[in-house]
Amino acid sequence: MVRRAVPFALIRVFLLSVVAVLGSGYALVRYYTHPRPPMVVPAPAPAQADPSDGGEIPAPELIPYEEPQK
Repeated sequence: MVRRAVPFALIRVFLLSVVAVLGSGYALVRYYTHPRPPMVVPAPAPAQADPSDGGEIPAPELIPYEEPQK
């Protein structure tokens, strides 16, 4: 009974490897034959922005909370 299980496992591994080879071949053909979309570029900064700012948002101050005096 164990001898019949070995060919089924071997056939399953062989079929899986054939599917993997065909899939990778399809991926390579598709990669080199289909044009890729243009890359996204960042939007230009507004003209009135400070050039030294760099488009960064300042972090809030980290001041510990103080209870008001009574």
